Amino acid sequence: MNYERILEKRETILQYCHRLTEMHRAALFDEEESPRNLSLQQLRKNIHICLKDLCRLNTWLTEQDGGFRKALGSLERYESKLSVLLAKERQLGEERRAWEATVPAGAGDDSGGVFTIHGGHQLHLNAYVESIGVDNTSLGKDADAVPKLSRQQALRHVAVLRQAQAAVSREISQAEGLLKSFRKDQTFIKAELSKLEAFVRAQKLAVERELESVRRSQEHIFRKIGLLKLPARDREPLGLGGRPVADLESIKAQMDDFLHARRGSLKAMLSEHKQETQLLKSQQEAWKEVTTLVEDLEERIRTRFATAAKVDPIELRRLITDAIAQIKSLHYEDSYPDVLTCIQDEIAALDKANDQLPFSKQKSVTDKLVPVNTGAGFLVNGTSPPKVGLTKSIVPSSSMATNKKSV
Repeated sequence: MNYERILEKRETILQYCHRLTEMHRAALFDEEESPRNLSLQQLRKNIHICLKDLCRLNTWLTEQDGGFRKALGSLERYESKLSVLLAKERQLGEERRAWEATVPAGAGDDSGGVFTIHGGHQLHLNAYVESIGVDNTSLGKDADAVPKLSRQQALRHVAVLRQAQAAVSREISQAEGLLKSFRKDQTFIKAELSKLEAFVRAQKLAVERELESVRRSQEHIFRKIGLLKLPARDREPLGLGGRPVADLESIKAQMDDFLHARRGSLKAMLSEHKQETQLLKSQQEAWKEVTTLVEDLEERIRTRFATAAKVDPIELRRLITDAIAQIKSLHYEDSYPDVLTCIQDEIAALDKANDQLPFSKQKSVTDKLVPVNTGAGFLVNGTSPPKVGLTKSIVPSSSMATNKKSV
């Protein structure tokens, strides 16, 4: 059971103990409000049980594997896990930035890949144009006109053009082969680039997913230690496609102060409840001694009435006064308010009963005490005195005067 559940149970018992205190007072002093289902003896016993339960709960809170120490251990484990997660987050952040960085190709100067094509046919073509003249070619005004040439000139021009045609055909073939090679290289480059870009994207996505997992783990721990109040189902996802990571960063900025305060609070509560355990034990013993003294007083009075026809009120006064003195010597002043109230009420009830006893030694107690009321649970003196635990079983009716009016 965690310490919060124990503290809740402790608060419930404290509230019940407070209610028992009120019922105990009513049973002692208030005939009308006196609980009908619980006797004064049972109320005293229940108060003792409450103190015993509080003492047990405090022990659970402060023992070696108890609530507060367990919470401190859990806090240390969570703090250690958060430290690991923060280091992992920093590492993944650096890895993500590395994947996003622009890396130079490092393949050297592009000029090394330049191809120079020499057009050898242009030598023959230029020689032909210069010899025949531009205006006499198809570039002139009359593209179809044939210049007047001698046979020698015509045959020489034909030979030059044939050489130019052969040269340009060879050069076109070379250029087409080179272009085909370039296109082939282009296809290869495109395929390789697509494959490697997909790989880089996959690596970056893997880093992002791992970062998201780390942040989820952080969020889970923040909820566990109470730094994050909202339950997971009410929160948007942090990281990919969700709330800005700045929200989580804001929480982490408070983490160190929160953990320090939380640890200090748990240690303070541990120390406080350890001291309180000793106080509860002493209160439990004090209340047990008080009830023992009161019950012993009741038994002695019961025995006195059972063995004597008449009892001197001075003797009763002495018995009650001795019991009060013994109760006051128990050092109960530091008790819980409710326990202190119960002890003081017991003393007040005895004091009041003592005050109502007659002082005359010539008259016996039976001349002053009225018969036991058959409708009341306790022997009373006068019209509305406090109950002092003297029931019909303690004071037999045969020992009382029969000519007095009952209350």
